[in-house]
Amino acid sequence: MSGAFKIGRLSGIDVKIHCTFFLLLAFFAFVGYRASGSLAGALTPTENGKLVGMLTIEDVGHARLLSQPKGR
Repeated sequence: MSGAFKIGRLSGIDVKIHCTFFLLLAFFAFVGYRASGSLAGALTPTENGKLVGMLTIEDVGHARLLSQPKGR
């Protein structure tokens, strides 16, 4: 995956993040700040980060399940 860098390894699976993810976080922070006019509105990207974390954990679970031999 071009433009992605490894941030770690979870259960033997490389976890990579694309550089555009940070652009999206900055965009959502800007939109949140403009809508609310406060720092609290700019912190909504942390909620997006939590969602990405949960999806990463779920995908690692799927990958681990599929890597097991059949019959187990």
